Amino acid sequence: MQEFWVFLSDLENLSLFIKLLLGAIAVFFATLAWRRTNESYMLFFILGIFFYYLGVLYKTIQHFGFIGGEVISVKALSIAFTVLENIPVLCFIIAFILFIRSKKF
Repeated sequence: MQEFWVFLSDLENLSLFIKLLLGAIAVFFATLAWRRTNESYMLFFILGIFFYYLGVLYKTIQHFGFIGGEVISVKALSIAFTVLENIPVLCFIIAFILFIRSKKF
């Protein structure tokens, strides 16, 4: 148990652990919500949560050295990380636009 606290003493590790934990909770509830919705804006919101969690997982795997930083990169810019960072925001934008256009707004 002491190794776990030493592991969390590094701020980067603690930040990734918290993001993974909260992201897993969000993905769990998003999965439950997916089954009960038929609105397009909710589907994009849920997809945004899924892609956010994929970005956190990718960053965690890269941080611990399971994959290198240059897996898919152009001039030291990781394409995979950039895409996974921006797709959730794009999904949220689409979700908000569809919500504003819906009859419920």
